[in-house]
Amino acid sequence: MAQTKDLTDDVRLAHLMADDADSLSMNRFKALDLRFSSKPDNTPVTEADTAVEESIRRTLARTRPRDAVHGEEFADTGDAPRRWIIDPIDGTKNYLRGVPVWATLIALEVEGRIVASVVSAPALGRRWWASEGGGAFTGRSILNATELRVSKVEQVADASLSYSEISEWVEAGGGQGFIDLMRECWRSRPTGTSGAT
Repeated sequence: MAQTKDLTDDVRLAHLMADDADSLSMNRFKALDLRFSSKPDNTPVTEADTAVEESIRRTLARTRPRDAVHGEEFADTGDAPRRWIIDPIDGTKNYLRGVPVWATLIALEVEGRIVASVVSAPALGRRWWASEGGGAFTGRSILNATELRVSKVEQVADASLSYSEISEWVEAGGGQGFIDLMRECWRSRPTGTSGAT
């Protein structure tokens, strides 16, 4: 199924917002005077988190004023079947510690279904994106992209398992099952945006 023009425009917009987010977040990454505070749930939020989300919200207010917005740092706005979902810096703990494993997440939800998304990890020099009917890609830009494919690995015993935190599995009652899965795999490596340093 071919990607619709409207969705193509949304993917392009998400890339533009990610470009701005990358510039803002990289400008403050490893800054000695980086300001941060703790949210009520004890997770950190930096000035870069809020600056990135504000930038994305400004762009959406100008280019998609009828769309709703759900972000991590500010209150929801709008009530429409099209909703943008923003995590300005997924992996703020890593960001604070100078670990380059963090990303800006931007998704478009239409009538309760995610139809497009962009994940931009500027400190790693990587970006991934996908859209319903349009495929999934990685690269530095839409014009410089490689299409993603499902792995040809068919057996769990040959698979590599990446994870961010075992504690979340334990808290959800799946700790032993997760450990069993780790033992079945060829190898396992902790990775992701929420790892401790």
